[in-house]
Amino acid sequence: MLPLLDHHLRPMADGAVPAAVRDALRRRAGADAQRNLRLAGELLRLVDRFAAAGLAAVPYKGPTVALRCYGDLALRPFRDLDFLVRPHDLATAYQVLAADGYRPWTPRTPRQEAAIRATCTEDAFSRDDDIVELHWAFAPREFPLPLDLDEVWARLEPLPLGRAQIRTLCAEHLLLVLCAHGAKHCWERLGWICDVAELLRRTPGLDLCGVLDQARALGVERIVLLGLRLAAELLDAPLPDRVARRVRDDRTVSALAAHVRATLFRRVPAASPDPWNSRLFHLRARDRWRDRLRYCARVALTPTAGDWAWLRLPDALYALYYVTRPIRLMAKYGGRLMR
Repeated sequence: MLPLLDHHLRPMADGAVPAAVRDALRRRAGADAQRNLRLAGELLRLVDRFAAAGLAAVPYKGPTVALRCYGDLALRPFRDLDFLVRPHDLATAYQVLAADGYRPWTPRTPRQEAAIRATCTEDAFSRDDDIVELHWAFAPREFPLPLDLDEVWARLEPLPLGRAQIRTLCAEHLLLVLCAHGAKHCWERLGWICDVAELLRRTPGLDLCGVLDQARALGVERIVLLGLRLAAELLDAPLPDRVARRVRDDRTVSALAAHVRATLFRRVPAASPDPWNSRLFHLRARDRWRDRLRYCARVALTPTAGDWAWLRLPDALYALYYVTRPIRLMAKYGGRLMR
């Protein structure tokens, strides 16, 4: 939020903001803007590298959200680059990044890498201070946003970035993605709510009723209603009357919104959120019981990097992680559950 704070304080009269504060804000905002410009250049370079390898990689979040929602690359800081790729293009995308010096965020064996592709929906790579994330779906399997990728590709829209044109998500799909991402992280950052609010302001023709109908079909209507409610209540985002009524009428959305408002500024910076509160939030945000049951099963049984670090098994014994994960969870959280 720092660049936005600096942007809105600049027009104030001299003396309204202490000089030391004003100067510190401008230095930080300038540093953020320089990093954003450098990463935007890296994004364009990688788009060309992916295209030269014969695959379509769609950039979203990061620079595209800064431009689509704020109209200015400098007003929204970002630290990584996200690309959507088709699952059958993953191997080629890995090769392109490896040739450019990017390496997996965490070391893993060949069997663990295969497990990531089979059970996850994203993978992170780093090179020096740069991070690139490849996504082949928009949310984790236990908390999914099951958008059809063919529909996503069919509705991509051009977006100018410097002297180039990139193709990225249409506004309706971007709204779904922003709401799903915010809910996944329990809306712990005001900036994510601001993204939704600014997208609504800068896209007055956005078909919100159509978005909610699609969200209902996908089982994520409550997730979208929550994002809209937070944007309207906290940042005065405009909502049509019909949509505002749907936002107000869901009691669970009201309770979740109250929880977000109560905890938004309470969390200690850089501290990890309580995993139990996050899990409960996720369960309450789901529309359907079958999605809640699927969520519990996947959280309890799907091995993660934490399991790999807790018990190092050779690839030949990888299947044992499906047994040891519940044991690890009980060892870690059993006492709390009993209390």
